[in-house]
Amino acid sequence: MTILRFALALAVFTLITSCGGDDDDITGTYSIYSYGVTGCDDPEDNLIIAVDDDGCTEVAGQEVCLIGSMTFNSDNTFSIGGTISAAGFSEELSGSGGYTISGNTVTICDEEECLDGTLNGNELTLSIPSEDGCVLTIKGRK
Repeated sequence: MTILRFALALAVFTLITSCGGDDDDITGTYSIYSYGVTGCDDPEDNLIIAVDDDGCTEVAGQEVCLIGSMTFNSDNTFSIGGTISAAGFSEELSGSGGYTISGNTVTICDEEECLDGTLNGNELTLSIPSEDGCVLTIKGRK
């Protein structure tokens, strides 16, 4: 469970954003269906949670649920919200701010840095690198 708390904390700190605008259309709500940590220096820290239609899956014999969404508005603001829970553990994921888009690259920024994501049809992928080699990836689908 430690890696889940780490990944969630990293996402919350990185996804509180504010950026300018562009004219490309990304508007709409993307349901989060995958949340994972890969590429870690310690391979035991790698974990991918891909949920089914009800938002849950089984990981190491435990039911893990991830219910959340990312919403991108036409005024170049966005919000992300959700809950990840498993066996007595529950953590909220939230953030809001602004974004830009150029082609299929979506950029969200906080006060210190920006983060690029990829839009591929109706799927959006945000990848957040960390200092220990891990990359947190959040995937959503319209």
